[in-house]
Amino acid sequence: MPANTQLKEKDMSKIIGFMKKFISNPDVIFVILFIIFASFYYDSVLTKGPLNAHYWRQTDCLSISHCYSEGVPFFKPEMHNQLGDKFTSGRTAGEFPIIYYVIGNLWKVFGESYFSYRIFCLLMLFAGLFAFFKSLRILFNDNFWAITLGLLLFTSPTLVFYGASFLTDAPAFSFILIALYFFVKYSFERLRKFFFLSMAFFALAGLVKVSSLIAFIFLGFIFLLECLSFKSLGKKKLFQCDRYEWLGFASAILVVFSWYYYAAWFNNIHGFKYTFNDIYPYLVKQK
Repeated sequence: MPANTQLKEKDMSKIIGFMKKFISNPDVIFVILFIIFASFYYDSVLTKGPLNAHYWRQTDCLSISHCYSEGVPFFKPEMHNQLGDKFTSGRTAGEFPIIYYVIGNLWKVFGESYFSYRIFCLLMLFAGLFAFFKSLRILFNDNFWAITLGLLLFTSPTLVFYGASFLTDAPAFSFILIALYFFVKYSFERLRKFFFLSMAFFALAGLVKVSSLIAFIFLGFIFLLECLSFKSLGKKKLFQCDRYEWLGFASAILVVFSWYYYAAWFNNIHGFKYTFNDIYPYLVKQK
């Protein structure tokens, strides 16, 4: 057999071996299935503007992003509605505007479009679902159920619709899933970096949608109980109750509180409030 023929056969066997290993990788399978699902869901949506429910709120998000693309300072968010400063400006703050700021800067580079906004939000949704899938792999140690349950979440009509929308609900949910992934990693490996990454993503979720912090509040409640010698997992504990965990929880709460305190101050100065963020049960009781 000629040497070049043997060489080609070796090359082909290497390529085939690589392809088998590539396809058998559960991460790759999840990504491929997500792309297939997304292609069916969003084949005619990604280039369209605001749709269906919360139409006005979606336009607010687009307006703030557009203003950032024109060079508005990060901590001075603005929109087109001139209802601030006695009807002379659109300065107003609600949720932490990191997503709007990133979109605005992307628009500076690639041009303003609904497509880039929706794709960016869809990528954040993918990151959240991928983190959920990775969490299930750790908990179940089973690729089939991790992939199946991870993609099953992607069949929710509400999540699918808002996943590539202009609102911050789906990104906040994705950040929660990422935070929970790092928390699962921390609970198994006890590496502090995973705990602080978890707290960072919890804080990010609360900044862009404060009502998304239900899981964080639940974990905080378990943390307090375990610090009082209550074992949530029978003979095991989720937390070590050391100073680093206290610091992590306190920092996340402080970061979220600081932004919304600043937003309230900013809105009072300019006399324009476009969201309903507030501690309503507390205010009603006070009244």
